[in-house]
Amino acid sequence: MSSGKGCLDEMQRQAQQISPALLLVVVEIGRLWETGGKGYSDALRQASENLASLVETRSQANAVAAGAWGTTRTILIALGFTLGMVLVNPISKPAFQQILMQIALLAMMFWGGLGYWQIKDAINSVTE
Repeated sequence: MSSGKGCLDEMQRQAQQISPALLLVVVEIGRLWETGGKGYSDALRQASENLASLVETRSQANAVAAGAWGTTRTILIALGFTLGMVLVNPISKPAFQQILMQIALLAMMFWGGLGYWQIKDAINSVTE
């Protein structure tokens, strides 16, 4: 392990590979080490408070995303159960044996799959 300025450069490279937030902390510590003074210690404190706020916001977004996934799964299970009940019902079963209804049902399932992937992508983009 190197020491001094070389050590900080190595730490910055490693931190960059892990996380942008960690890189910010290493850069701030490097500035504090290079110049010292109250201004940089205050900047380091403020950066750490901002990072803590960012982490809290991300954890809240992940909690909301988990709730959205739960709601999505509940809706899909309810729709699947309802469709299954309609298909086994002796009154409605003959209607679904017609080719036109089967094509319509297939199109609706395809549309539902597209909607599911859209919701998945939206939740993933928010939580990244």
